[in-house]
Amino acid sequence: PYHTEQKVQIKLTKGKKEIQVNDRRIHDRKEIISNMPCIVFAHDDFFFVNGPPERKRWFFNQTLSLYDPLFIDSLRRYRKIVKARNIVLKEKHMDEIDVLTYQLAETGVLLCQKRIDLIRRFNASFSPLFRKISGQFDLEIQYRPSWKQFDSVEPVLSIMDRTKARDIEFGTSTTGPHRDTFTIHHQGQDFTRTASTGQIRLISLVLRVAQAVFFKAMTGKQPILLLDDVLLELDRRKRKAFFESLPEYDQALFTFLSHADIEYIGKQKPLVYAVNKGSITEWKKQEMF
Repeated sequence: PYHTEQKVQIKLTKGKKEIQVNDRRIHDRKEIISNMPCIVFAHDDFFFVNGPPERKRWFFNQTLSLYDPLFIDSLRRYRKIVKARNIVLKEKHMDEIDVLTYQLAETGVLLCQKRIDLIRRFNASFSPLFRKISGQFDLEIQYRPSWKQFDSVEPVLSIMDRTKARDIEFGTSTTGPHRDTFTIHHQGQDFTRTASTGQIRLISLVLRVAQAVFFKAMTGKQPILLLDDVLLELDRRKRKAFFESLPEYDQALFTFLSHADIEYIGKQKPLVYAVNKGSITEWKKQEMF
């Protein structure tokens, strides 16, 4: 596989962070995503499964942003419009509401269309991956938009016209992509309502694997994988299936509490280091197994 080397510097000066890639200052995170697409596996990923709706939206917004830089621009524009509209709703500036409503509908329709296309494609990776790693059954992600019709701006404007009085009463935009939800289903039922803690943890792990596989399929690029000791609750068979399901990557950094899991990546000749009381030393292969 094709690999590139890049020089990355992060400077913290009086609380301000500056990032440079190849001695060039980065001003927008889109540039970082383009240069170093990272998939991060962390313990709090379970919020993508049973957390509040905004955490689920965050995950799928991130998934889209990894391969579609224009989505980032649309999402930023939408958030600015929502913020501006909420201000005029609170202050009851009636002459400005309609203008911002149209802008919100126009930008929001684009976000909805991108999300529905994303879920259709993402399920093609996620469902078989969960079946393989869990050894159980398929799961399916469902996208539930706040607007029931969003094929064009006109039906959205009709919806927002019906909710206008409520928006003014509460001083906030009560419908739109910022209210969308995502659910995970098995045989037509919301699986997260009955799933065990272990199953929720596994789903969150598979979501990240699917994100990496999906990114590779959409861009042809190999991601950087960062895995922060997320395999503790998996049995030996699931751990093996997990490692087998990872896509080709440009680089991967794993943290383990013990060396037991290193055997799964040993064939790739990893560099292994031990951290003990702040001291870092290299582990030799004979010490690992």
